[in-house]
Amino acid sequence: MVNPPPATPDPVNPPASLTLTRPLLTYPAVALTGAYPDPAALLTADLPAAIAAQREPGLPDPDVAMVRIVVEAQGLVQDPLASDGGYLELYQTTRPFPADLTQPLTLDLSWTDIHDAATLAAPTAGPLLLPTARNLRLLLSALGRADPHQAYFGAEDVRLGPAATVDSASTRPTRPHSSRPICRPTASARSICNRTRRSMRPCCSRSARPAPAASARATCPRVWRHSSAWSMMG
Repeated sequence: MVNPPPATPDPVNPPASLTLTRPLLTYPAVALTGAYPDPAALLTADLPAAIAAQREPGLPDPDVAMVRIVVEAQGLVQDPLASDGGYLELYQTTRPFPADLTQPLTLDLSWTDIHDAATLAAPTAGPLLLPTARNLRLLLSALGRADPHQAYFGAEDVRLGPAATVDSASTRPTRPHSSRPICRPTASARSICNRTRRSMRPCCSRSARPAPAASARATCPRVWRHSSAWSMMG
């Protein structure tokens, strides 16, 4: 992979694309393919780059025709249908490498807001559809050219290479947020809220009311004593 995303996904800045190259095939396997007229010279020319990358000299595998992509989303803990790490497969698809062995493949990523990620259909061409607001895992595997009679590879599973894992996530919205409320309260709900607000008034507001005049206290002493006691209790 030419431009690998960070090991820790950045949901705010998810990758817009991935650039992939064919896996390298080393000697003597690369010579047995018969695809390179002088593999020894090409391997020697690759030696400086191999030393810099701390790898064995190699050439792009000519038998790799495409990449298989498995898109997974992290589900619930201990989901019996999930794989290791709690991931569930959303879909599988493939993309062909360019005919030129030295040219990379660019995978465009289209982040999509979707309620149920399991309803995403596998795109057979164009950008990969990836759901936002999920932890995702992409499994990328080199896939050998078609060999219907297994005359070259010998077995179907030999066509598929080991998977490289790419973790990613996105919280970026693709549509503007709405300022409208999620739900509109009914008249009965507003009535309950109004009564609740009145009952939650500070108790000091009642004790701060002015006391009746002396003539009123003299006229109704029992009522005044009751009011005074209620006011003091809050």
